[in-house]
Amino acid sequence: ENMCWFTRNAAGEALKKIQEQVTCEICAETFRDPRLLDCLHVYCRQCLDDLTINPIALVCPSCRRTTHLNAPGATNLLPAYHIHTLLKFRNVVEKVAGEDSSGVRCDKCRLGGATAFCTSCWQYVCGECTEIHKLWRELASHELVTLSNLRDNPLQLLTRLRTKAPLCLTH
Repeated sequence: ENMCWFTRNAAGEALKKIQEQVTCEICAETFRDPRLLDCLHVYCRQCLDDLTINPIALVCPSCRRTTHLNAPGATNLLPAYHIHTLLKFRNVVEKVAGEDSSGVRCDKCRLGGATAFCTSCWQYVCGECTEIHKLWRELASHELVTLSNLRDNPLQLLTRLRTKAPLCLTH
């Protein structure tokens, strides 16, 4: 029971820290289609569209720096890939730390219960698929984290992800 409390507490603390990073300062909700301004502040695309007065420039609500737009609206601003990565990470932590985490299935074979998470594939893998992951040369550089380690120290995974390039929307 003590371990269960620790696990929930570690995951809860991680989720709290992540939520602070993935909340739009304009709408106070979790980012929807986060976009990056030239000043590196991030807001929801729709929130930025709602703020747009000048069709060729957008003033950051936080620092007042101007971002010049190639076309009207925030659609052409770069997606905030690092926020997409944090959102994906949050989903992993929620799934693994949840009450029904024993039901997490392998994303590869869909037959077994997951025992690990691949930080390169962003997929849950069972014991058999973990062994395959280790054997295939193309997958040898992939880092696997056991679900128990992820439950006990979710921020460790986030630290590992920071050393990797942010994921684009396709990968």
